[in-house]
Amino acid sequence: MSPDDARRLLGARASRRVSAVVATLGSINILLAVGLDLRTFIAPIGPRYEGAFLPSFLLAFALSWWTVLLMMALAGGTRRGFRSAMPRWADTFGRLPSFVPWTLAAAALIGLVSAGTGISATAEGQPTFVPATGQYTLNNHGSVRTVTRAVYEQALAGVTRLFLCGAILFSCLAVAVALNHCQMLGRPRGRR
Repeated sequence: MSPDDARRLLGARASRRVSAVVATLGSINILLAVGLDLRTFIAPIGPRYEGAFLPSFLLAFALSWWTVLLMMALAGGTRRGFRSAMPRWADTFGRLPSFVPWTLAAAALIGLVSAGTGISATAEGQPTFVPATGQYTLNNHGSVRTVTRAVYEQALAGVTRLFLCGAILFSCLAVAVALNHCQMLGRPRGRR
């Protein structure tokens, strides 16, 4: 990306609107993902909820594309020699209500804890339900083992937590970068 392209992208009003939408959708996605993640600790997840994490995970993936584009614009601009107008993180979060950075940090911490519990719950294999036979199995690299429904639900909750960890962390990053971009465009012209 050329310095001129980066300046145009970072300074465009339309890009600020996109960043505002990304920040809003990312915040909603964080709330939904954390809620579903906490639900996996409270109640068992059965076969009908097997793909419950997919909407949140796919939305986080989509929001991350805008984050990558903004980061590429910043990197392309600074490598080519023009000074980036991106504010420091402290400047960005200093203008926001104090609960915003703490909320993002808490969500990221929940995501990391979920990753740890998800990895430990799926160590024995990928949970599978065979509707034809009504059996619950764990598949560990081709070695299939029949298990009880409780073990299956624990492993399924672990898989769900792993995917939700990714959704939470990527959404937190997308929200932080989008808010930073909105703050950059919201600054008065004379201030650097």
